[in-house]
Amino acid sequence: MLKHQEIIEKLTIEQKLALIADVASLGKEDLSAAGVRCVSLKTLERVNEKTGELKYPMFSALVNSWDRNLISNVSDTLAARAKANGVTLLEIPSVNVKSSPYSEGLSEDPILVAELSKASADAIHKRGVAVCVTDPAMSENDAIYSDVTPNQSAINDYFKKPFELMLSHNVSAVKTANRKLDGAYKDVNDQWLKDVSGRYQTIVESRSGKETVETFLEGKKFILGGSYTRLKEAYEKYQMLHAAFESGAMSYNELQTECGAGSAISPETIDAFVDRIVDFSLACENKKGITSTPEGENLALLAAEGSIVLLKNKEQSLPLQNGAKVAVIGDLADQKDEELPLGVRQYAERLKKQGDLQFVGFARGYDYTTSRNEDLIKEA
Repeated sequence: MLKHQEIIEKLTIEQKLALIADVASLGKEDLSAAGVRCVSLKTLERVNEKTGELKYPMFSALVNSWDRNLISNVSDTLAARAKANGVTLLEIPSVNVKSSPYSEGLSEDPILVAELSKASADAIHKRGVAVCVTDPAMSENDAIYSDVTPNQSAINDYFKKPFELMLSHNVSAVKTANRKLDGAYKDVNDQWLKDVSGRYQTIVESRSGKETVETFLEGKKFILGGSYTRLKEAYEKYQMLHAAFESGAMSYNELQTECGAGSAISPETIDAFVDRIVDFSLACENKKGITSTPEGENLALLAAEGSIVLLKNKEQSLPLQNGAKVAVIGDLADQKDEELPLGVRQYAERLKKQGDLQFVGFARGYDYTTSRNEDLIKEA
């Protein structure tokens, strides 16, 4: 007997296969009539970018503050905003370490990455929003800048460490693109993901119909962006083969062989998989959290101040004093858009009119779409 038999019986085969092929289908309203709760997955950064809302620095900048409380407060504010807009599963930024200048990551220090990410996850959880961690895996750049022969101790202590420390803190799901590596590191991510998926609900991005069926047959991971068509074909083939079995034209063992190979999938296997998805949706929707009003504009200012890194301050150049001479140099200083209606150059000119600064001019200095330009450098 399935745990959610009553709900599953109300779903059509098309709805069931849609859920299996793409767990994002849980966001579709037509499933609510059957009792399937909506799981709306958004990234923390996506919530922060919502038009018309107060914006905070990106997480990659916030970590420069080394301030757990600041990151916790910003995460709490964004989680409250997300929950008010129906989000039930919030994906925090990747917990990867920055192993080289070309790698994605928050910091070179795995312990710092873990502590700041835990602060974010705990705050989101307290708001009653489920937490999703993304991509527990090494990237190609990580492998290139590591030892030629994989050092398992280094992999565990440096790359895996922040994830292992993080996953023990109120994490409901792990999302992965199932990154593949070459050479000596080709098995590292597969082994890592196998270990993680055995302990946490994993959502894996599917790149092909073959991958969709393989993940489905494994029965542990949910699928994101998979092939509905491939699953439908396998289900219809089962219907045909099962009719042949009932007529005596095929043996039971032959039918099971087809199912094991993934060319045919049975209604019972489909229902068992959907039962787990429904259970996950109910767990996300039923989370309880605090309802206090989060901080507002003052927090945004503190976050901006804490995210700025000043490498040098020769002769106390900053903060700028009233009347200071300022030149604006940079190809993007003139850039304006809907979210930044006033460019840096225009802002400096406004301050000059107000008498706060002596704005002495603007120069591009470089063209960011091309290589080094000596004439632009000379002008600057």
